[in-house]
Amino acid sequence: MKIPSTSPETPASRPSCATAGNRLLAGALLGLTVLLAGALHGPAPARSAPDSPNVVVVMTDDQTVSQTRVMKLTQRKLRDRGVSFTKSFASYPLCCPSRATFLTGQHSHNHGVLGNGTPVGGFQALDQPDTLGVWLQSAGFHTIQVGKFLNGYGRPNPTYIPPGWDDWIAAPDTTTNRYFNYALNENGTLVHYGGAAADYKTDVYADKAVAAIDARAALGPGADPFFLFVGFTAPHLPANPAPRHAGRFRRVGVPRPASFNEANVSDKPRFIRTMKRLTPRKVRRVTANHRNQLRSLLAADQAVGRIVDELQATDQLADTYVIFTSDNGFFTGQHRIPKGKYLPYEPSLRVPLIISGPGLPAGARSEELVSNVDLAPTILEVAGGTATVPVDGRSLLPFARRPGKRSDRPIFIEANTVDDPSPGLPYVGLRTQRWKYVKYRTGEQELYDLRRDPDEMRSRHRSRPYKRTLAFLRLATQRYKGCAGASCRAPLGRVPGPR
Repeated sequence: MKIPSTSPETPASRPSCATAGNRLLAGALLGLTVLLAGALHGPAPARSAPDSPNVVVVMTDDQTVSQTRVMKLTQRKLRDRGVSFTKSFASYPLCCPSRATFLTGQHSHNHGVLGNGTPVGGFQALDQPDTLGVWLQSAGFHTIQVGKFLNGYGRPNPTYIPPGWDDWIAAPDTTTNRYFNYALNENGTLVHYGGAAADYKTDVYADKAVAAIDARAALGPGADPFFLFVGFTAPHLPANPAPRHAGRFRRVGVPRPASFNEANVSDKPRFIRTMKRLTPRKVRRVTANHRNQLRSLLAADQAVGRIVDELQATDQLADTYVIFTSDNGFFTGQHRIPKGKYLPYEPSLRVPLIISGPGLPAGARSEELVSNVDLAPTILEVAGGTATVPVDGRSLLPFARRPGKRSDRPIFIEANTVDDPSPGLPYVGLRTQRWKYVKYRTGEQELYDLRRDPDEMRSRHRSRPYKRTLAFLRLATQRYKGCAGASCRAPLGRVPGPR
C-alpha cells in the first residue's frame, strides 16, 4: 500500500535530496524494525478483539477544549464514533508533569515529576521502568512512540531510547517545539529535517504513525497487539501552521467569555490582582496567537483523519481503541492572563478527551469528572496489563460504555513545583461537579460555585453563606493532598451548600 507523505491538501513541493533521502530511509527502517521485531518475538497466539485490541493515543500540546471545534475530521471520525468526556481535566496543568501522569496513572506528588526542568522535573525525574510502555510490553503489546515525549528528553544523549518501547521516534528537547528545522531520534539514529513544506513536523509525525500502522498490519492476524502513542507539537506556541493553512482564520477573534480581560479581580489572589488589564496591543497579540494555534491544529486534524483511515483500510479499526486528548489547556486572556497554563482556572485545567473503540456507543457524551490520571488505568484494562506501582486513577471504560454513569470522586488538582518562580505556585485543590476550591502556598484561597459562576468571576471564600462549604473542601483537600492509590479514588461525600 502506498502511503502519501503529505495530506491531499498539501501543494506539490520537492524537498531537498538530503531531506527526502532521510525520510525514505527512516520510513524503511521503521517498517523493517517492526517486521524484524515480530519475527524475533516468534509466533504469537491468536488474539480476539475483546481480549487484546490495539490502542492508539493522540495527544496535542496546550490545546483548549474550545479549539477542538476546528478539528472537523477528529469530530467526524472519533467523536461521532465514540464517547466525548466533556469534563476532563489535567490534574497538574503543565506539560511534563501531565505527561508523566499519563505514563504512570499517578498524581505528580507520587510520580515525582514536579515541573518541566531539572532538578525537580523533566524526563530525568521520572522512573522510566515504572511506566506504561514497560507495562504494555509485559502484557504482550508492541509499543510505538511517535512525537513529543517528555520535556528534557534527549539531554544529554539525544539517541537514548527509554525502556518499554519497541519502536521509538521522538524529538529531543532542543528542537521539540520547532515545527521546521528539527531532529528526531528514529530508533537510535538522529535524523534531521529542514524547512521544506514536506518537513512540517505534524505531517512527518503523521507519516510515521501511518507507516507503523501499515507495518503492524503486514504481520497478519497473529501479530501482537500494538500500542501507538502520537504526541503532536501543535498547538504549542509559536504554533507555526503548515504552509497550506497559513491564510486560515484571518477574521476569527479570540473567545471572550465573561472572564476575558476581567475588570474586577478584587476576589482573586494577589498575583492576579497585580496584573494590569490587557491593552489593545496585547489583545491583538493574544488574538494572533489564538489564530495560529487554530491553524496549527488543522494539520493535526488531518493527521488524526489519516491515522483513523489507515486503521480502517488495514482492517484494524474495529479492533482498536483510539484516545484523543491534550496534555493541558491554555489561557487566551481570561482573568487578564494573556497566555500559559499552570494555574487552576478552567481554561488551563480542562482538556478535550474522546475515546472510540470496540463496544463503545457512537456519538455519546459523558459528564463524569475524569482526569489524565485515569488514562493509564483505562489502557491497562484494555490491554489486560498490570502496573508495577499503585495507580491513583481508575479505568474510564465503565463510564465510556455507560455514559450516564456517575460517581462521587472529585478531581484533585495541584501544581507543586517547589522552585518555580511562577506566581501562585504551588497550590492544591479540588474540583467537583459544582465546586472548585484552591489553596495557594501564600495561604490565599479561592472558592467558586461553578453552577452559578462557570467563568470563575467571583470567589466565595470570604462569603459568610459559603463558610461551611469552604471549611468542608479545605479539610477534604488536605486528605487528597497526600493520597496514593485507592485513597485518590475515594468518594468525597456531600458538600454542604450555602446557607
